[in-house]
Amino acid sequence: VKYRMAHAEYHYREYQRITQAHIDSKLQAGSDIWEVTSPTSDEEANSMAAFYIECEAHLYAFVQAVHAAADNLAHVVYYVLGLNLGAGFKGRVSLDSIEKYVCKMAQTTPTLVSIANLLSGLKSASTFVDLNDLVNHLKHHGGPSVCVLHQPSADKAYEIQFGGFLRDSQHRRAISASQFLADSHQVLNVAIVNVGIALSTWLESAVSQKALTWGFAKSPDEPTEAVAPTRNPQST
Repeated sequence: VKYRMAHAEYHYREYQRITQAHIDSKLQAGSDIWEVTSPTSDEEANSMAAFYIECEAHLYAFVQAVHAAADNLAHVVYYVLGLNLGAGFKGRVSLDSIEKYVCKMAQTTPTLVSIANLLSGLKSASTFVDLNDLVNHLKHHGGPSVCVLHQPSADKAYEIQFGGFLRDSQHRRAISASQFLADSHQVLNVAIVNVGIALSTWLESAVSQKALTWGFAKSPDEPTEAVAPTRNPQST
């Protein structure tokens, strides 16, 4: 989970570096956005084409890494709860499948309610729904395209956007790439931390319960009775 988020952060830094090199540095030197994005020679055209390819590569890699972290997080839940030990879970591990299974378990196991709620909250968060739609469209249809919007406001010369696309017969509007990256990273980062805390709390509870069941839950100050050793298998 941590590595996938680190991958996303690397791609964000590269996206910023490429944008600075191809656009921001030229604006700072006195050019306007129309000059920068309207090449007048083969060399400028090739440079602009390279920018779009590199920019798209890092933007796509970012959203795919963050999206993958959600399924990686589902694997963490899968192993921590011992669902790999024949607890009844069948099928492929994903955020969707684990969320459904843990929600079902929580109906009879109250200690799992907080974990179930966090998984459900991530799955239904509008930002994650948008991320899921974008990544699946990218995976199956090869888009959406990345474009440069000129003068989106009086104080901004340009904005890099994910273009609009059609998903499940619904049109998804164009959105600011930088804002979408920030929102996507935040919703996963918060979920990862909170699910980690909830799993840790559940583990502490589970260990304490086993200690009580096995008779180990004594105060450290409480004297322990000496037990005479025995070789009788029936009483061991």
